[in-house]
Amino acid sequence: MNWLKKYFKKLFIILAILNLFNMASNADVIEGGIRKEIKPSQKRNIIIPQAEPKYSTAAILAYNKGIDYYKISEYDKSIESFKLAIKQAPRFADAYFNLGILYLYFNNPNSAVVEFNRAYVINKKDYEALFYVVKSYIEKGDNTAAKYYFNKLPKDSEFYQKAQELF
Repeated sequence: MNWLKKYFKKLFIILAILNLFNMASNADVIEGGIRKEIKPSQKRNIIIPQAEPKYSTAAILAYNKGIDYYKISEYDKSIESFKLAIKQAPRFADAYFNLGILYLYFNNPNSAVVEFNRAYVINKKDYEALFYVVKSYIEKGDNTAAKYYFNKLPKDSEFYQKAQELF
C-alpha cells in the first residue's frame, strides 16, 4: 500500500510541474464565471497595456489547484486554494475574482463584494469584476451602492448593458 501512496505522490508532483508550463497572469472565463489561466501559446495574441505581474510559483500552483478543485466541485478546497494563492501573491486579481464568484455562488454577497472590489482595485480595467460588485450589492439589497458602482462602468463596455439589466 505504501508503494501506491508513493506513486500517487510522484504523479501529483509531476502534474504540478506540468501545470507550471500552462501558467499566465491574464485570464479567460470558464463555466460558472470562474477564470482560468491562458496557455503560453495563446498569450502571444493578447495585447496587455501594462506590465504583467509576476507571481510566485507557489501562488500559481495554489491558484491552478483552486481551478482543479472547482472543476471537480470541491468548492471548499477551491476557496482555500485561492486564499493560499492570495497569501502568496497579494496582487493576484484573478484569485480574488474567483473567490468572489464562489462566495456569490454560495449566497454570501458580503464577502463577494469585498473580493470583487479587491480585484477591481488591482486592475481598474476589470469591468467584469465591477459588474459583479454591482450584482453582489443588488443581491445584498443595497441598490444605492449598486448604482454608485454601476456609474463607474463605461457605457461602451459589454458589462454596462448586463448591469443595466440587473436593475
